[in-house]
Amino acid sequence: MSLGKTLALSSGAHIPQLGLGTWQAEPKEVELAVEIAIRNGYRHLDLAFVYQNQAEVGAALKKVIPSVVQREELWITSKLWNTAHQPQEVEKELNETLEQLGLDYLDLYLIHWPVAFRPGDGMFPAHLTNPSLIGISTLMSSGPLMM
Repeated sequence: MSLGKTLALSSGAHIPQLGLGTWQAEPKEVELAVEIAIRNGYRHLDLAFVYQNQAEVGAALKKVIPSVVQREELWITSKLWNTAHQPQEVEKELNETLEQLGLDYLDLYLIHWPVAFRPGDGMFPAHLTNPSLIGISTLMSSGPLMM
């Protein structure tokens, strides 16, 4: 059983309109949620490296592939985090995502935010490396901006 409707993309692929997102899922709960969702017709999963729950999603996928669905029936989306925008980091993070999920490929890989962070400083580094942030900080300290 599938929840049905898909959207045709310019590539010819079809993405399920309804998907299960895993942002802010409670630890130890996302595995069961993903398993139940797939058993009840969900075919699109929306994940991200920064959510830090892809290994749990991978555990659920092991339970349902191939007994409930074939891998080709699922649409798996994940996202490249801001600390991995440098070319040498992109493939490294993708490989880590695939390993966590126990998959050979993703159907869609997005850039999570259009802002790059310096790698190696945790998920949300405190460095003001973005020129816009430096400009705003300057305006705040010189008076025209209060916050």
